[in-house]
Amino acid sequence: MSYLIKYDDITNFSGYAGQKLNTYQEQLTLIQDSLQGIVGLDQLKGSAADSIKNYLNEVHSSLIASIQ
Repeated sequence: MSYLIKYDDITNFSGYAGQKLNTYQEQLTLIQDSLQGIVGLDQLKGSAADSIKNYLNEVHSSLIASIQ
């Protein structure tokens, strides 16, 4: 029994997957930057705003960092 290995297909898929991963990485970076922009807003004041900022920073930013 033998296997037919198409190295060109493997190489093509590797390039495609690499491009997709780069795209996802760029999107995650944009999301992270946007979250940091929200967290850094001085216009959001009060205890509710502080809770929202802490939540975004602790939960969402940590999740994005772990994915990256």
